[in-house]
Amino acid sequence: MKNNNRRQQQGPSADKKFDTMALFTKLDTSKKTPPSSQHTPESTSYRSYKFWILLTGGLILCTLLAIGGYLFFLAPNTQTKPTTVGEKPPLSKEKTKEESNRSTEPPLRQNLVQNPSFENDLQGWRRWAPDGQNHVTSIAKDFPHTGKKDLNYWSDKPYKQRIYQKLDNLPNGVYEAKIWLRSGGGQRHLEFGVRSYDRKEKGEKASIDLKNKAIPDVWTEFTVPDIKVTSGTATVFIYSEAKAENWADFDDVQFYRIK
Repeated sequence: MKNNNRRQQQGPSADKKFDTMALFTKLDTSKKTPPSSQHTPESTSYRSYKFWILLTGGLILCTLLAIGGYLFFLAPNTQTKPTTVGEKPPLSKEKTKEESNRSTEPPLRQNLVQNPSFENDLQGWRRWAPDGQNHVTSIAKDFPHTGKKDLNYWSDKPYKQRIYQKLDNLPNGVYEAKIWLRSGGGQRHLEFGVRSYDRKEKGEKASIDLKNKAIPDVWTEFTVPDIKVTSGTATVFIYSEAKAENWADFDDVQFYRIK
């Protein structure tokens, strides 16, 4: 009887112990059970949706950057470039022919005579003398005004001599002619000047009479001013009509536009 009572007394304790173990087992199992996919915060379809959103946004951004770079670096510049100080503005299409020709004109006071100091002998110059008379021109080296050479007129017989140079493609304007001279004097006629420069008047001439106006040992400069060129050409000349033994030296011939 006592044994049965002990079992009965132990029964509830054993059951209680069993129930406690079952409770722990249940709790432990609930921790290890993976959550259902229905309760996952970010499912596979949602991640795929985010990926395509980011990819599309990246492509749009790259496209906008590429267009902006092309417009900034490669697109033709249609703006007018400002003209800086001292820089010539570009020629406009409406510019007249006269203005275009003016842009190619030689600078003012630029000497247009070729071989003006006879350093290349008579290159660029032509000579004239009456029939039956020899030329009396020569290149002297003893006492030039500049350089190493000058032009000399001399003969042991009476003579006439002209040396000249024709200049073409001259813009219309006002010109001057200059020459340096030294001479022993005595000539009947000694002249320096320019002719054939006016298209309306034939035989026109602008010159200066040099007879007895120079001295032997000093070079003197002479000027022919205000030559109005309208024909596009001009002929610079030096003419002498002299007695035997009369001489003259010439150097640094100039012809240039002043306006």
